[in-house]
Amino acid sequence: MQDLEDYLTACALSLSDTDTCELLSAKANEKYTENLTYPVYIVTYTAGENEDTRKWTVFAVDTDSYTYLYGFCESVDMEEDMDEIYQTIFSQLYLSDEEGDL
Repeated sequence: MQDLEDYLTACALSLSDTDTCELLSAKANEKYTENLTYPVYIVTYTAGENEDTRKWTVFAVDTDSYTYLYGFCESVDMEEDMDEIYQTIFSQLYLSDEEGDL
């Protein structure tokens, strides 16, 4: 049986459309887990090669019914500039079971 970290990492890696991926980290985030009451992992990896290399930062959570992924992809040159923005957005994510009018 696959553990949650491995499952969410595999889900995050599937967001890339390339077969060349290098996992940089997959870490549980206590703050985000506390906000959602479900385990949240932040998965970072690179995908692609040479000038086509992109860095992915993915917020991954598995609830009782669904798996949610919220990911960002940018060129490796922009990764440092964007990390703070991603963390700000991740800190504001929440789950809701309310149905809205469309």
